[in-house]
Amino acid sequence: MPSSKSKFFRAALSAVLTLSLVLACFSSNLMTAGAESYRDKINELESKQAKVKEQINSLKSDISDQEALKSALQEDIDTVQAQIDIYNGQLTRVENRLSEIEAEKTEKQNSLEATKQTFMARLRAMYVSGDNSMLNILISANDFGDFLYRDQLLSSVATHDNAVMEQLKADIKAVEELENEANAEKEEIKAIKSEVDAKREELGNRMKELNSVISDLEGQKSDLEDQLDEYSAAIDEFEAKIQAEAQKNNSSSGSYVSGSPNSGGWVWPCPGYYYISSYVGPRWGRTHNGIDIAGSNIYGKPIVATRGGTVIDAGWNSGGYGNYVMINHGDGFITVYGHMSSVAAYTGQSVSAGQLIGYVGNSGRSTGPHLHFEVRLNGVVEDPLDFVSR
Repeated sequence: MPSSKSKFFRAALSAVLTLSLVLACFSSNLMTAGAESYRDKINELESKQAKVKEQINSLKSDISDQEALKSALQEDIDTVQAQIDIYNGQLTRVENRLSEIEAEKTEKQNSLEATKQTFMARLRAMYVSGDNSMLNILISANDFGDFLYRDQLLSSVATHDNAVMEQLKADIKAVEELENEANAEKEEIKAIKSEVDAKREELGNRMKELNSVISDLEGQKSDLEDQLDEYSAAIDEFEAKIQAEAQKNNSSSGSYVSGSPNSGGWVWPCPGYYYISSYVGPRWGRTHNGIDIAGSNIYGKPIVATRGGTVIDAGWNSGGYGNYVMINHGDGFITVYGHMSSVAAYTGQSVSAGQLIGYVGNSGRSTGPHLHFEVRLNGVVEDPLDFVSR
């Protein structure tokens, strides 16, 4: 019959073992809860990121539309500016012609004035000589023939003077007509150019408005991109916390060995849970690339590395795996563990077969708590059941 001391010892030992198990489970749950909290925050931030990215893409589309309008408007401006340049050239030519006409007019007026002055000088000379000077010229003729010659000469001089002055007046009138025509042409060109200038100003104002709209859209996009960077920085911070917790979990938990490796050096990835709810192959109109290990109360249960290797990715996967771990085993084999509640490994970590890498969950594109497990050989999906043994 056992002594009272022996009974007490066995009872105490049982209590210690029970307490150890409770504390281990409690510690595991705390670590899982911490990572889960970080993951919830990351999910929230990624959701916000997605909305911001949609807004940025919408703004990019709006900016592209405005830039297209700006490009078309610039073509209109270039066309109108070319017209303005043509009209400016025409105005320059008309103004040059007006300058030439004005110079010719001035020359004719000067000639007319000179002729008038000559004529007036002759009249003054005749006046000074007396009113009958012309008569004296005729009377002093030697004979009748000389009289007729002198009379004809005087008439010719008067006719010549009148003809010169009349021609100069006609020339001046012709020049003035050319001047009027040139001025009319100038005013017509100025009127057309004024309309084109108004069109150019209108297009310029529209360009300013477009530039203002584009600048405003670019500012909005820049603000959203800054916001996106802030979200990314926050996500990186939470990911770092998850990684730190994973390392802490790993160092505190050590290896979780799920039995002896099979002949190929593989161990079962979810110790104690062997029910497979979905196999490799067609499923729901697409190919299912792994097996799904499920079972009652499987949520939060340990997941272990099926072989030794190096963790090449650990954390959140936006492609549907949720929290996951990917391990490169160095011989063409890569294993993937998806939908974890939390990750207990970190990128770059060396793990051995049976070592804890995470906990079963329902993250990512999942319909319920389970472990999605894949095996790839040289990039080709393989059936995990060809390698791991239940």
